[in-house]
Amino acid sequence: MKNFDPSFVNGLALLACLFSVGSWSLGHADERTLTPEQMEKLAKAGELAGETGSQRPTKLPDLTKGDPIIGERLKQHTWHLGPTGLIGYMPGGLQGDQIEVTSVLAGSPAEGKLQWGDVILGVNGTRFSAGQNMGMLLGKQIIESERAATNGLLKLIVWRDANFSARNGRKDIAGVDIDKLIDQAASDASLYDWKPKEERAKEVRGDNFDEFPIDSKTLEITLQLEVLPDYSDSSPYDCPKAERIREDAWQVIEKQFQAGKVRADRRGTIMALALVASGKPEHRELVRQWVRSPAARAWHPSVEGSIDMMQPRGYFSWFMSFDALDCALYYDATGDEFVLPALREYAIKTAMGQAGGGSWGHTFAWPAFNGGELHGMNPGYGALNAAGNRCFFLIALAQKVGVKHPEIDLAVKRAHHFFGSYVDKGGIPYGMHGAAATDDSNGKNTGVAFALKQLGDDHGAKYFAQMSTHASFTRRAGHGNDYFWHWSPWAAT
Repeated sequence: MKNFDPSFVNGLALLACLFSVGSWSLGHADERTLTPEQMEKLAKAGELAGETGSQRPTKLPDLTKGDPIIGERLKQHTWHLGPTGLIGYMPGGLQGDQIEVTSVLAGSPAEGKLQWGDVILGVNGTRFSAGQNMGMLLGKQIIESERAATNGLLKLIVWRDANFSARNGRKDIAGVDIDKLIDQAASDASLYDWKPKEERAKEVRGDNFDEFPIDSKTLEITLQLEVLPDYSDSSPYDCPKAERIREDAWQVIEKQFQAGKVRADRRGTIMALALVASGKPEHRELVRQWVRSPAARAWHPSVEGSIDMMQPRGYFSWFMSFDALDCALYYDATGDEFVLPALREYAIKTAMGQAGGGSWGHTFAWPAFNGGELHGMNPGYGALNAAGNRCFFLIALAQKVGVKHPEIDLAVKRAHHFFGSYVDKGGIPYGMHGAAATDDSNGKNTGVAFALKQLGDDHGAKYFAQMSTHASFTRRAGHGNDYFWHWSPWAAT
């Protein structure tokens, strides 16, 4: 079981005003079973009413009836549910009305209270309803529950199937009579009949329900969260709650660095930047030592000269928009010249890998794909702006901190022309198309906001910062992950 970590997405130390992750208290949770009659009575009284009165879509799976989840259950995208310590899958996304618990973090308020397969139907007396935003409703109720007036109590309406684990977990085959199964198969000619994958899956599922039928009950489970101060009107500035969340997150991250458990991957570099952002000398010293350790070799001076532009690498723009950009941010914040050779290598080669139109693809516009010439076309399906927007930020920031090279200067101009063409028109799209009719998707506006700020284009920077601010309502659009979405509130600042 994973341990509960209030900084599970480690950039939260920088985003405390925007995410209610907080600390926790391991008090005992209350649990009571709700009979169908009690549920009906509460519904009639309006206590379980959702935020919308829309009719439930017929195509939306109903987990309480055993409806199948599209695709393999264990491969669905899951969400951390803040300070509860729950991780869950949402059929229908945030606009659905059920959350299936996929895991419970050790040491969290939910440990020992909820379990794999539980279905959360509502919170604090409000039933989820299709068409609303479950994330926003749950987030609001967590904030309410953390207030002193509610004593940190968060009440979840939970549907539990006693046979879920037996039906969906691993089967114990030690006692299976293999010879009997072989005899059955030998006399069953239907085994050789071709059937569509969906039909075969339905048969297997039906067999599981025959063996382990639904045995359910509805519970109201109360979790004990830590009582925290209210957010101030100026949060995250001059805000006791934001400061407390930051301090808690920094303590968790600090312990991981002291224990030598941090690797130089996307998670680790964000943790390093979070400690640097605290401004505390002891935190900066921890990171300075870590940067010089084998774990952070991607930032070591030996990187300089290691990238051969005549030897293509896959998904290289993504590496630059994650690891290399974090290296630039670290140098900008600390002035630690130990990482300058690596930053110089990354910035120059990112500039050389830019396509002639000012964008980047999944990887660079390698000369091998363009007749031996630099700045040709992006391979694959063209511009991939979810990575390219932060490649732009990387080279603009490198230019600002003093990395000089003609390739960087030209690439910054091309990127400014390309990404700046969307100012006042809409969001950054996929590919080299017209502006997207949305405020954001996968954080594609965010690196551009920072890059234009470095270049003194205050109007463009403000435009994309405003788009990122409004994206608080839609920032989970697209198929990206938490790293992209965290950039939206960063850019909003």
